[in-house]
Amino acid sequence: MGNYFVDLDRTFGQVQFTYYQMYSSESPEHYWRASKILYNLNMSLPPDARLDDMPPIKLHDHTYQSMLHSEAQAMEYCDEWSPVVMSSLAIYRKEMLDKLGNEG
Repeated sequence: MGNYFVDLDRTFGQVQFTYYQMYSSESPEHYWRASKILYNLNMSLPPDARLDDMPPIKLHDHTYQSMLHSEAQAMEYCDEWSPVVMSSLAIYRKEMLDKLGNEG
């Protein structure tokens, strides 16, 4: 089971690193890209850790004004969901380690 956590942390960590790079990037669409990565990060979690109520973020049209508004929404989305996704994995990991400790 130890390898399972190493593999999970490796996979999650790589995507998490990319998410933080996008979130802190200076590119014009950085929050939008970060929000898409955050959603995929959640979807990459094991079913017991995944947040089923996390909605994907959607861009409604491609006008400049809409993109500016979408960036603000994407930043809010990241700020709202990032701590919840990260906490979900931490809780899942603790529950699995506690379960392993009780079996051994």
